[in-house]
Amino acid sequence: MSDYFFFKLNPAGFHMTNILLHILNSILVLALLNLLTKDSFISLVGAILFSLHPAQVEAVTYISGRADLLLGIFLLSSLILYLKHSDYTLPKRNYLYLVSLLLFLLSLLSKELALVLPFVLILSDFFNKKIQPVKYLPYFAIEIVYLVMRSTIINFTGRNLFSFKDTLIFSPIKLFKVIITYAKIVILPINLHIGRLLPESLSVGDIILLILFALVFIICVTIYNARKRVIYFGIAWFWVVLFFQSNLFLRFFGVHTSEHFLYLPLIGFFLIIGFLLKRVYEKNKFLGKAILINLIVFYGLLTFNQNMIWKDPISLYRWTLKNSNHNFTIHNNLGLEYEKRGLFQEAMEEFKVALQFDPNYINSLINLGNVYFKLGLYKEAQEQYLKAFQLEPNSALLIKNYQIISKESINESPKDKNFK
Repeated sequence: MSDYFFFKLNPAGFHMTNILLHILNSILVLALLNLLTKDSFISLVGAILFSLHPAQVEAVTYISGRADLLLGIFLLSSLILYLKHSDYTLPKRNYLYLVSLLLFLLSLLSKELALVLPFVLILSDFFNKKIQPVKYLPYFAIEIVYLVMRSTIINFTGRNLFSFKDTLIFSPIKLFKVIITYAKIVILPINLHIGRLLPESLSVGDIILLILFALVFIICVTIYNARKRVIYFGIAWFWVVLFFQSNLFLRFFGVHTSEHFLYLPLIGFFLIIGFLLKRVYEKNKFLGKAILINLIVFYGLLTFNQNMIWKDPISLYRWTLKNSNHNFTIHNNLGLEYEKRGLFQEAMEEFKVALQFDPNYINSLINLGNVYFKLGLYKEAQEQYLKAFQLEPNSALLIKNYQIISKESINESPKDKNFK
């Protein structure tokens, strides 16, 4: 609302706000890592790489990704105040603790991933070797009250949020695919796109990548056994936050993967990278600096290129389909963009392709009917609306379309030459 007040529908203002929020989150990551490690080198490296990683584009450049940004501000601030409050005497200690609880509530109202915070508190205290069970209770109480309200008086969808029907499907193969997909995005962030679906099968390269990833982890833990706590904490942070972020909390790896799911989990990954780079830097300053500079340049160039892909919807959807051509939702979205520009032939082709992948995809049935209707092809439009109506008989939009189309003569459809 504030953005609209100042910028109306100029997207530049909304993008500027998102960038400022991302910068603030990067500063909070710096503060959090410094609080956990007491090491400025690790903290600075982690925060810089967090801010530059190409996977963050989906959360920052996509205006609707602001939910992740606002969540980050409130959740990280709440965690930082929780970790700091015990350093002070009364009454300031209680004040900071209460503010942390308030920020937790605000994070819940930003995005429900905030449900992970009490578990992150336990994880952080375990890292600091000072478990405080009593102090977790208010956070869990807020969480329980929120979940009850979310499933009753503020349940906007009308669905049972705790229903596991058709979702509790644990598959080791599916889990393996999820791990491979996210490992590739994090380690080698190329060919990023918004239409990411789990692959039908795993390639030999995927399996080799996972084996190499496991070997690197084993070597790191073995070499730095004395301080492996940092590596364990980073890995635990990554998977615990990702577990909640990607809705795995309710679906046990039964959902699609998305790059913006990595926005907060990447903090754990870059904590590990900062720790490992610190060890390299201590032994060879030149090598340590060279690796860091190369990572910054590599991530920076990829992020710049990714933003060029996001410059407009058509370029974004076309790029996505190059990497995920079977995604019928993206075909439908591209068709809508063509329709907005009056490119009806191209729009119809995209809607038809979407329906080839999913003949019962009601959005594409309606959209294809709309294009036919705009072209005066009333009989063809009626066929599409009828198919959609059979799938969703109570749709107000379809009833309205029927009422409109019933006033037109099916025999008045233009000739082929006019249609072209």
